[in-house]
Amino acid sequence: GGSSALREAQKRRDPRWSKGATGEYLMGVSLEHRLTGGARVLTDRQVPGTKSNIDHLVIASSGVWIIDSKKWLRRKMFKLKDKYDPMGTVPRAKALVLQKIATGQKQPHSGQIKGVRIQLVKNGKTVSAYVPGDGSIGFIDEHDEVTIEGMGGSQRGQMGCIPGWKYKVIEVNGVNLKMVRSGRKEKPKR
Repeated sequence: GGSSALREAQKRRDPRWSKGATGEYLMGVSLEHRLTGGARVLTDRQVPGTKSNIDHLVIASSGVWIIDSKKWLRRKMFKLKDKYDPMGTVPRAKALVLQKIATGQKQPHSGQIKGVRIQLVKNGKTVSAYVPGDGSIGFIDEHDEVTIEGMGGSQRGQMGCIPGWKYKVIEVNGVNLKMVRSGRKEKPKR
């Protein structure tokens, strides 16, 4: 089985065709060895009146089955998240504070949004992170270790009137920022 696909692959001298034809052939051999009860496998059959073919036709007592051998590409194979997202595939990341920054809100709001410029520990990439809560920026100093997570915008994007910031600070030196801000815990020294 699979010989016409292999001949076509050799004729075209295309590595993709060879790989596909070899895969079809191996699938046909595997099906022949696995089937029991008088089932038959017809491999690589031409569909009359067309250029297309059927990879595997299984005739069994339970019916006639058509099996198409394909290897589908998945988005995961391209690793786009690793390329374009500084945090990669993790929901949280540790970072060191480089400086405190403030930026104006988008229209129609006015006021300054407080944040920090940070460097991720795992890969050294630099990003900006929003510091949520009134007065929270006062509890964060340069060289503190913070934990950040995504803001929750669409497709890990920005949220609301905060311009271009995708991340927010949730911990400072290992302690939850809300706890530090409310006075229930003290920020440990580094």
